[in-house]
Amino acid sequence: MPDPRFSRRALASLNAADAYLRPLNARAANAVLAEIAHLCALIADFPEMGRTVPGTGLRYHVSRKYRYRVVYRIAGDSVEIRDVLHPRRG
Repeated sequence: MPDPRFSRRALASLNAADAYLRPLNARAANAVLAEIAHLCALIADFPEMGRTVPGTGLRYHVSRKYRYRVVYRIAGDSVEIRDVLHPRRG
């Protein structure tokens, strides 16, 4: 499957996470974003691996270490990342 596409909302969430974490600890920010990027690549390769959100057409998968929730939609032969939620938000 091709690389996932990111909605504006997902990109805004990633930018917000980076803006919050980077001043506190740049290495931690890099680690969090790298884990999310890895999870998004896995989702693109195995889109059915996430849990479904009943009645919405959405799916999600939670990153192992930092527990960010990646919400996505399968659209034909591609995946759209709809949002990336901090553990306390989603």
